[in-house]
Amino acid sequence: MTRQFWEARGHAIEGHDHWRYGEHLGQLMDLTEVAWLIGNVPVSVDLIVDVGCGTGWHAHRLIQYARRILCLDQAQSMLDKVPYHRRIATMRTSGLDNVHEQVAKRKAITIIANGSTQYMALNDLRAFAVIASILPAQYKTIVLKTPIAWRESHQVQRDDGYYSFYRTLTETLLPFHAAGFELVAVQPTWSIDNLSYEQLTEVECDPRRRQMWITMRKHENSI
Repeated sequence: MTRQFWEARGHAIEGHDHWRYGEHLGQLMDLTEVAWLIGNVPVSVDLIVDVGCGTGWHAHRLIQYARRILCLDQAQSMLDKVPYHRRIATMRTSGLDNVHEQVAKRKAITIIANGSTQYMALNDLRAFAVIASILPAQYKTIVLKTPIAWRESHQVQRDDGYYSFYRTLTETLLPFHAAGFELVAVQPTWSIDNLSYEQLTEVECDPRRRQMWITMRKHENSI
């Protein structure tokens, strides 16, 4: 996906970024995602790295738990809309490029890629996993929210020109397994526990795939 696409989208956002789902459902989904992150992954850590942070909506709600959050996005127009907080830093970059010094040997970090890895080609996903694995932190948790294809991987070009990559669970996990990450959990993002039947039908409208949370970790003996 091109940086120009995200820059244009960032300029067009007014108020809450509800993406494709409308104001009410979009806010409900974002609130549900934040609640899930707080309840299921380490957020009271030295550093959260929010990959593809967009306007920083999630980061602004997680900063009460983390000592510091680093918001990453390839679009400056998105970063310009991240609410100011003295413990939130922003950085224009693609994936995890050039963040090594920002991590600065922190003991525990959590990397959140909420809907961003599905726009990475496979080689970019492999590079992302490798960079995550060598960041200088002793305890590393990585959380992906990404659509998982049930039977075979496929990609879709949208009407506005960008590609989404829908991979099987095995294809999604392999780059991280090769980089030394251990799988912790795979859980559906959306279900009747957090959305109505009508909302779930709207969000999960393609039977070939399903949005999932994937949690992995890596513990270094020394850094």
